[in-house]
Amino acid sequence: MKVTRLFSFLAFFCLQSNFGVATDPAGYLRPLAGLWIPGNDSQTGFGSGVAISKDGNTIVVGALGESAAYVYVKPAGGWQTTKNYAAKLTNGRLGTPFGSNVAISGDTIVVSLYAGVKGAAYVFEKPDGGWQSTSNYQAVLHGTFETVGNMGNLAIDGDTIVAGSVATDDGVGFGVFVKPQGGWKSGTPTALLTPSSLQYGQEFGPGLAISGKTIIVGGFVDGLSTGSAFIYVRPSGGWVNSTETAYLTPSDGFQGEGFGNAVAIDGETAVVGAWENYQGNGAAYVFTEPSGGWHSMTETAKLTAHNSVFDSWFGYQVAVHGCVVAVGAEQQGSEYVYVEPTGGWQTTSNFSEELRSPPGLTILGYLTMGGTSLVTGVYGQTTHPSVVLVYGFD
Repeated sequence: MKVTRLFSFLAFFCLQSNFGVATDPAGYLRPLAGLWIPGNDSQTGFGSGVAISKDGNTIVVGALGESAAYVYVKPAGGWQTTKNYAAKLTNGRLGTPFGSNVAISGDTIVVSLYAGVKGAAYVFEKPDGGWQSTSNYQAVLHGTFETVGNMGNLAIDGDTIVAGSVATDDGVGFGVFVKPQGGWKSGTPTALLTPSSLQYGQEFGPGLAISGKTIIVGGFVDGLSTGSAFIYVRPSGGWVNSTETAYLTPSDGFQGEGFGNAVAIDGETAVVGAWENYQGNGAAYVFTEPSGGWHSMTETAKLTAHNSVFDSWFGYQVAVHGCVVAVGAEQQGSEYVYVEPTGGWQTTSNFSEELRSPPGLTILGYLTMGGTSLVTGVYGQTTHPSVVLVYGFD
């Protein structure tokens, strides 16, 4: 693994100033831990979804084959390799597609049940004594299949959850669920977010993220034209049924580039991946919110990697945390990290750091960041179980 000291200092300074995390400016990005479960093998689906809290102290891992989500809590001495989880969350029904996706914000975890017309999102809240294994959830969020699909994709920030599934038909969107004053309760969406229009063959929702009052949804098109991303901003009176506030597109988009397959947002920075399946080397596009608020626009900067190869799937996964952007190149087994320059994001092919899969674990999966940690799921092979790797900027 390549280490760049200048990158480390910049990344730490950025994360410390944005999130109040105590750091060592002489540190660098290094592997901290591997997380897995007892008896794990390629059939457990461990790593089907991965999420980390903003403070970096809690990691949630979906295990679709186990119909579960596993919670890991950072020890006082820092992340350590372990198969001992703090809690196993289930919905009490084995053999269901529970755990296909996970999300966390503060003391609330959301787990997807990706199940055709009966999909749902399950809400768990941390007890006073800390996370414990349980099948007792606080709420089940759902909607009709005609409006929010099978609930296979979800995100949370604070008291707002957004959930739904990939759709190709007008009128199908993502449901926004807002926590009631008395706490989470089972129910249907507060509001429905839909696109004003879709191109022929465009998929609304393969990528989904939320930050504060802003939601971003990817609009991927496979092979027919360039894709897009949809920005939704919460009105002053709260979420209501609406179409997009802004429409994000690449300035150099071309047919089949896959723009919109992956999205991420943190504060004023949004990132959209374009993996260019069988078309090129891939890219990630950074959009910075203008001073007057989001409006339809092309990118602020385009990120590529000078050593990526054709059909590497660079841009298949993206993440942003403060002034750090991470981009996955799944077919190449690499993940790249970029730090925002002092003057703001600029188009570049020079990355700050490259992470590669360990031997025997050749494909990197989900990618997320929180606190001063970068977390990725690695898909295992027959003789190597899936594992979640934790890297630290320290």
